[in-house]
Amino acid sequence: MATINTFKEIRSWQHAKELSVECYKLTQEDRFRFDFAMVNQMRSSAISVPSNIAEGFERKGNKKFIQFLFIAAGSLGELQTQLIISSEVGLLDPTRLVTLENKCEGIRKMIYGMITYLKSSEQKGYKFSEPECEYRRNRELNETEAHVLSEELQIEGALIWEEYRRNKGDVYGDEELELSNEFVQR
Repeated sequence: MATINTFKEIRSWQHAKELSVECYKLTQEDRFRFDFAMVNQMRSSAISVPSNIAEGFERKGNKKFIQFLFIAAGSLGELQTQLIISSEVGLLDPTRLVTLENKCEGIRKMIYGMITYLKSSEQKGYKFSEPECEYRRNRELNETEAHVLSEELQIEGALIWEEYRRNKGDVYGDEELELSNEFVQR
């Protein structure tokens, strides 16, 4: 397992940051030009997601990290609501809405998988580890591979969430713990 020494190494932070940049660029488009309230709200909620993941990580403990992950998930829900409203009032193309909503769902599943693990973790420290995924080992990602990775992460997150719902909180079996955990503290 790779030790995570900085929030920039956390996958959910990386994807949330990419989504924030994409939303920021979206709100720079002409159709959003005069809707100052929507632009400010979308930018604020989009930026809040990776910011809260980073802040929680920097607090160096499970309890605080979990608290900030919940805040990040709330901001993600806020952003998704604003994207839906933007589409319904004609500011956002429905096809683009689907793409952005899928990204939101993938990030949400990663965040809740991380929360579930941190709640059950017996290790309480300030360093976290993340297992290396087979498809990410020693590979350079081109655009096609990045798209496939995004889909795989959404599927991985969906499986973790389904397992959580099925077991009502016990996401990981003992044998899968080392392979399935989003984070392990050292």
